[in-house]
Amino acid sequence: MPLLRLIRFPNLLIVALTQGLLYFGLLRPVLLRGGVTPALTPEQFAIFIGITVILTATGYIINDLVDLKTDQLNKPRRVIINRSISRSAAIWLYISMGMVGFFAALYLALITDRLTLLGIYPLAFGLLFFYSARLKKEALVGNILVALFCGGVAAAIGLAEYSSFKDLLLVDPLLAQRVQTLFIWYTVFAFLSTLYREIIKDMEDMEGDTLTHNRTAPIRWGLPATRVIAGIVGLCLLAFLLWQGWQWQDWFPRWVIIFHLLGLALPMLISFYLLAFAKNRQQFHRLSTLVKWIMLNGLLLILFANV
Repeated sequence: MPLLRLIRFPNLLIVALTQGLLYFGLLRPVLLRGGVTPALTPEQFAIFIGITVILTATGYIINDLVDLKTDQLNKPRRVIINRSISRSAAIWLYISMGMVGFFAALYLALITDRLTLLGIYPLAFGLLFFYSARLKKEALVGNILVALFCGGVAAAIGLAEYSSFKDLLLVDPLLAQRVQTLFIWYTVFAFLSTLYREIIKDMEDMEGDTLTHNRTAPIRWGLPATRVIAGIVGLCLLAFLLWQGWQWQDWFPRWVIIFHLLGLALPMLISFYLLAFAKNRQQFHRLSTLVKWIMLNGLLLILFANV
């Protein structure tokens, strides 16, 4: 369905799954076990997830609107705007979803008496627009911003439950510290893995970006230098994964540690091989898909934490 392709429905499911697993599978049970009442009810947190999903969807829509010419060159068969969905309809959908997200955020702020946090929504909405319109075309800056947004998917949960987490810190400091460590781990993992994939995607889209005068890393500094930059980010991610695997020997069953190595570290090594020898768009796309698999495996790992 064109509409679902426009808003990247599978990616939205991953966003919802990420926040749902981190909250309902990790944070909320820990808070209740520590005798602390969560700041948000399950229904309120469902609204919170919906707001995040809407915000993400608007980011995809404005990205496709701004990048229409580039996408027609890089991936002509996957272009939706002006084919299955008119440009005016896409603009209307972007504005409508943005307003729905804002009013949902306003409603949640009112019923939880936290109006001070309402400003986060228009700030994020504006940054996503600015990214698509300007920053995406600049070397590394746009990549870093997207990576920060992906890390923020997890960090936003901590912000929403900040007051209850402070209560847990008073009741059971050790338990609070372990939960905080897991959230920091996933935030860093999401940031590094997203940055790695975004740089790879720039190499994948180099041909179209060149014709539309974008200044992404492979265009500004060349493909060999961008491979090195991506490799450095990938090495940082691999080192982080191996270090955490060592640190978490008491946090996870042994079979989960093995999964950690086979499902995350081994694919990272394979990605380095693919990165070194990728020459065309198809090969870079295969590499990008592999990194996406690594990102999903990292999310599933959280489910087995022994907190």
